[in-house]
Parts: sequence; C-alpha cells; structure tokens
Amino acid sequence: MIQITQFKGLATNVSPYSVAPAAAVTQVNIQALVPGQLSVRPGLTTSSYTSVTLGSTSYSFFNGRDGATYGINGLTRGIRITDTTTVPIGVQAPAAAATVAKQTTGTNRVVKSIYMVNEGAGYYSPPSVAVSGGGATVDATAKAELRDGRISGIRLITRGEGYTGTPEVTISGGFPSMPTLQTNLNYFLSEINVAAGGAGYTQNATTSPSVVITNATSAYAVPSVNERGEISGVSILYAGQSALTEITAAITGGGGAGAQLEVSHLYSVASVTVTDGGSDHATPPLITFRADEGGGAVATASVTGGTVDAVTVLSGGLYVSEPEAIVADTAAAAVAEVDYPARGQYLCCHRYVDDTTDPDAPSNISELVEIDATEGVTAFAWQWDAPADARVTHTELWRTTADQGVVLYRVARIAVGTTTYTESLSDEQLTDPDRDGYALMPITLPNGQLNARRFGVLPSEYSVGVIFQDRAWFAADSTGAKPNSLLFSEVNEPESVPAENELIIQENAGVQDSIVALIPLASQLLVVQTEHLYSLRYVAQPVIDASINLAVFRGILTRKCWATMGGVAFIVDSFGMYAFDGSSESPLSAAVDNYWRDGIIDFSQSAKFHVSANLADRVVRFFYCRSTDSTPVRALCYCVGTQAWWEEEYPEAITETTHATVGSRRTVVYMAGGTPKTLEPGVGDGGSAISWQYRSGNLPLTAEPNRAVGVLYTPTTGACDLKLRLHYNGSTSPRQNAVASDRGSGFTTATGSTEAVLDMDSSRSGLGSAVGYAEAHYAGRMDPRSSGGDRHVAVAMAGTQGPTPVVIHGVTVSGVAG
Repeated sequence: MIQITQFKGLATNVSPYSVAPAAAVTQVNIQALVPGQLSVRPGLTTSSYTSVTLGSTSYSFFNGRDGATYGINGLTRGIRITDTTTVPIGVQAPAAAATVAKQTTGTNRVVKSIYMVNEGAGYYSPPSVAVSGGGATVDATAKAELRDGRISGIRLITRGEGYTGTPEVTISGGFPSMPTLQTNLNYFLSEINVAAGGAGYTQNATTSPSVVITNATSAYAVPSVNERGEISGVSILYAGQSALTEITAAITGGGGAGAQLEVSHLYSVASVTVTDGGSDHATPPLITFRADEGGGAVATASVTGGTVDAVTVLSGGLYVSEPEAIVADTAAAAVAEVDYPARGQYLCCHRYVDDTTDPDAPSNISELVEIDATEGVTAFAWQWDAPADARVTHTELWRTTADQGVVLYRVARIAVGTTTYTESLSDEQLTDPDRDGYALMPITLPNGQLNARRFGVLPSEYSVGVIFQDRAWFAADSTGAKPNSLLFSEVNEPESVPAENELIIQENAGVQDSIVALIPLASQLLVVQTEHLYSLRYVAQPVIDASINLAVFRGILTRKCWATMGGVAFIVDSFGMYAFDGSSESPLSAAVDNYWRDGIIDFSQSAKFHVSANLADRVVRFFYCRSTDSTPVRALCYCVGTQAWWEEEYPEAITETTHATVGSRRTVVYMAGGTPKTLEPGVGDGGSAISWQYRSGNLPLTAEPNRAVGVLYTPTTGACDLKLRLHYNGSTSPRQNAVASDRGSGFTTATGSTEAVLDMDSSRSGLGSAVGYAEAHYAGRMDPRSSGGDRHVAVAMAGTQGPTPVVIHGVTVSGVAG
C-alpha cells in the first residue's frame, strides 16, 4: 500500500487558488502597472500614484528610507515617486561653470569688521551702536551682542559704502548709573621713622627718652640715642592692634627736645559704605579695590530695585597704600576696520538643487572658478546658465574665503528663473553661522572622500536597483559595457551615486558571465549572474571593506525570478528552482525537472517570468509561459512546509507581483488583467467555477487482492464532485469500469464510465453528515505470463471548486508496492 500525502511530481495541474479582485488593493502604488511593463522588487508601500506615466518599459523599483519609491529601467533616467510628485532620479550638475566678475570702485570701501577694544561690564540690555564718519556715502549699521553683561561682539548688519577713512563707533545706552562708595580702613603699625633727631637726649640708668604711640592699642617701641644726643632710630617691639584711624608716634622724656617721628602704615579694608546706590543695575556690579601696592580684599554688592544697597567685605586684604573701593563695570568701546569686502584668492562654483525632498536633493558642484582679488574688490557679479534639468528649483552659489581651497560657503540660494546675482560678502560675513542662508561644505573630507561632488546621477543604463543596509545598489548594465559592475550610493542618499562608487565582480569561475539580479538577504547582498551567485558584505565603506565571494555555481533567469521568505532566497535559473539560505544552496525542483528538461517551459519568453513568495500559505510561485501562452497564465507552485509541487492555472494572466499592506495585513498583490488582485482559495473570478486536476506517478501493482483508493477530505458545503480515474500501464486514457460499482462508501459509478464520482457534500445523505473519508475499489490483471497483464496504475482526480475550497488531506492506494 502507498500513502500519498503530498501532491508532488505532477504531469497535470491543480488549481486551488483563483485571482480575486480586492477593493482595498486599489490603493497600492502599482496602480499604473500594465502587463509586461513593470517589475517590483522588493514590495512597495501603500499609496496611490495614478498620475505616474511609465511608458512601455519594464522598471525595477525599490523603497528608500526617505519614504520615496525609486524606479530604474536601464534605458532612460530613473524616476523618484512620492505621494505628491514624480521626478527623475538625481539632479544633473551644471554643464558649465558660472562667470564671476570682480567689481571695484577706487576708494569705495566698506566696514569690513568691528573689533571690541573693551567689552565693558554691567550692561543690562543691548546698547545701540552707531557707525559714523569716515567719508561714507552710506553709513554702516551694526548690532551689539550682549552676553553676561558684556558686549561680546558687534555684528555688522550693513557694511556701508564709499568709505575713504575710518569711521567712529559709538556705543550708547543699556549701561547703569554707577554707585558712589566710601572705603573704611583698618590701620596697622608698619614702621616708625625719625624725621628729625632733635638734641640734648641722654640715655642712662636714670633718664632716657621713650616713644608714645596713639591709636594702636598696646603698641610698644624703643628709641636709640647717638653720641651727639640725637634720636637716631626707633625699634618697634610690638605693633599692637589695628586702629580705625591713623596711628601717630612721638618722643617724650630723655632731657632733649626737637625730635619728630613719622609712622608708616599697612591698610586693610574694614567695610565699604554705599553713599549713592546708582540705578538700572540688572545684576550686582563687580566691586574691586585700587591701590599702589598690596591686595587681597574681596567684597560683593547686593542690588534692590536696580540700586546698589550694600557692599559686604569678605576679606580685607593687606595694602601698603590706602585702597579705594571702585565698581569695575565700565562702558564698552570698539573700533571699525575699513577695507574692500573681499581681498585675496577665491574659488567660486554653483550647483542646482531640488526642494521636493528633505533635505534638498543637490547636484554636484560645477567646475571651480579661481578669482584673483588680491588688490581688493567691492563685489562679485555672478552669471550662470539656466538649468536644463526640469527637476531643479533653485541655484546655489558657493565660494571659499580668501586664500584657501578646502571649504566652500554658501553665498545665496536663488529660485529658478534668475541667472545673475551680485554679492559683496566679506569673509567674516561669509563664515557667520547666524547669516541667513549660511552653510558650509568641504570640497573633500579629511579622509579624501568626495563631498561636494558626491551627488552624481545614476547612469541610465543600469536596470536593477535595491536598498541594502544604508545605501542603494545598482547593477545590470543594459548596454553590456559593464556587465559585472556594481554602483552604490552615498549613505542614506539613494540619489547620490558618484562614478567613483563602483565595485567590479572579478570573474573567477572560468566563464564569462554578467549580473542579472540583486537580492538583499539579511546581512549580505546576493549578486546573481546568469550562472553564478556571489555574496557581498561590507562594514562602512564598500570601496575599502567590501567582501565579495562566489557562493553558488547557479544563477538566475531574469531579474524578476526570485523571492525571499523566512531569510531564504528562492531563485529560478535555467535548471530549476533552488533555495539559498545565506551559506548553502538546496535544489528544490527535482520532482518537476521535466518542465525544464522536456521543453514544457518556453524560455524564449523568460522576460515575462517572475517569482513570488507568500508567507501566509508558505508557497513560492514561479509564473511562466508555455509555447501556447503569450502571457503567464500559470505558475509552478512549491510549498515550503510540505515540499509539495503543483501547477496553478488562472483565468487571466498574472504579469507582476509585489508585497503591500492591504488594510492592516501584509500580503502579496498580483497584477491580473491590469488590476491589482489577490489570490483567494476557493473563490471564483466573476462567479465561474475553478477546475483542478491531480495525477500521481505510476504505482507498481502487487498480488494483494484488496485493492482500493482511499481519499481523506474536508466535506464541502453544497454539492461538489470529485472524479476518480485510473490510468493503467502509462496510458493517457482512463480505463472504463476500472472502479467497482457503488459499495456504499461514497463513490458511485456508471456502466461503461471511465470515472467514479464522489460528492463531497457534507449533507449528501439523509443518514447523516459525510465523515470525510471514502474508498473506491478497483481491479487489475496481474498474470505475469500474459502480455496483456497490468504492471502499474496511476491515480487521477479532478473536479471544480466554487465558494467552498476543495481540501484533500491525503490519498491512500492499496494493492501497490511502496
């Protein structure tokens, strides 16, 4: 007995699916598809693009991370589709450099910059700035920038015109009225000097002079008397305590007269008295102390209602001269510098941009124009050609600062329609990040990578594109000039494809081949030729760290003959279907190799072939044509779960497939009859029934007397006939009366008929619902000595399905070997 649980190795077909319209699918952005025109790899997002006109060429589409869809066809410039616009891919660079003329007017100079001489301190609001004088025909205007009560800088608003000399910069307003302070000191005895020695002083046991010190409590000093009776010096034995007033000293006693002493002090700040608090103080002013020698005093001020109301001394310090408390806040001062707006060597260029993306899509810069302005110029007059690219919306002008050729700064951004512009930016203004329209762009990056010329447009001859990791990748040169070249975009810039971003598959398989398809698969990009499959991986910069290895000695028929499901690529080539899981290849189509081997598939129409994978039913479908077909009306189907093969036929051609979100469900959408549709089990198209067929291989007969075919099925709702036929000895025609007459299990036969019929209706009998199993007993002549004996039998089943799907779980055949 043999048990068949899979439909495998078919010579005829089974069609359990039909093409059904799905109203929600009309919002998928393959709405413009018509048969044979468009291929979609990978799936597109849900949106409507009814305005797209694609012509009669076949496009390869991929989705960018910017929400746009990109399409290329290998013949013309590709397209970029969003919800609102369709534009060509990339922005063409200017064909010629701009003309930049120098303008000079003798002494007609401008204020080039304003420098701070003193930032000041204590400002409560930005002061006004006036630039006057210097013989200007038009005065410059400027604005002060306030930070922490100081004028951190003065920014030019306009630079004025016609200066023959240096103007004066006046800063006024925003500065508070300063307080008046009185400094109270502590006095310390430092030295006592003899100003006049006097005469007649004696120093002995009975009489000697002494020093009287006032205002220095406990201070004690001893005078010295020379041989002439003069006070020659005073030694301080103890300086005593500090005093709040000046300290004095005098000589008393000793019998003499006329001596005079001078006291030297040290000073410390005892307190500071506010005699006038000033006004408009937003913050406490900075208190400092001024003296010829010494230091160390520290004090802080407090402000109430804009007035300084107190000063607190934190440290008195120590000074040789009397310190004075002052407010350190001062008014700011600045000077202007007059020169030509530009002086030096400059590089100038322009580029075109498109404002339909965010950020804007730019072109490469034009050729650089060198301008010698070492004598100084007042302005640059730009003139450029109007862009030929209809996508362009603006022109951007860029130039360097003087005497450097590394970094460009944007001068202006000008809407299409204008081709001239005059500007007089100084280097300071050009590099001011607060300037309207400011931007900078290194010509090349420090590592040598392209920067200002990285926005190259993809050549039109490349016909396959995908997104892999952070870049777009392109291959399949339709001209044949670069059959094994790969181009890749800049990071997250699918439209920036400089010619330098090229990798070439090095032929190492002994035969010439060419790239046909690109398949993103997890961490690798499969680069598939006609007969070989390569694996590409990279880390950051493909030119430097890409690794390309030959993985499989199999290829692909066309760029549409692949699909991925569950991390596995399913690919059809000239020899069958195989799976590649990223490391190894597994042949899948041995059961139906006769389709490839015996010419059932018409390879002359392979441009129409395509493959889809549906995760919902875990089925991979290969849509192909026979010689009698003009479009793909059939598919070879492989179930990944059961490894079963069958063929499906459809009432109309399925020309393309894609994945899309329909409602909230991700599904496969098929283009059938020019309309997006889905495959639905058991649903007719336009109400017509769907036929299905199955035939097993030849099963060797045995001598077992009990011969039967058992069918396990799901009962249907309503009448639904299953027709059983038996083909003996490889005959293409079923045998009459091969199945015994009605045995009560569900099958019925008629005399002379070539088939037994099973009505799978669950309520076909009044005795109760069908159990879902029926047997048909069959005959066969087994005399090995007779040339007319039966050697083997093939089981064939057929029927139609309508609103209820036909589900057959298994077929058992007894009386056969296996």
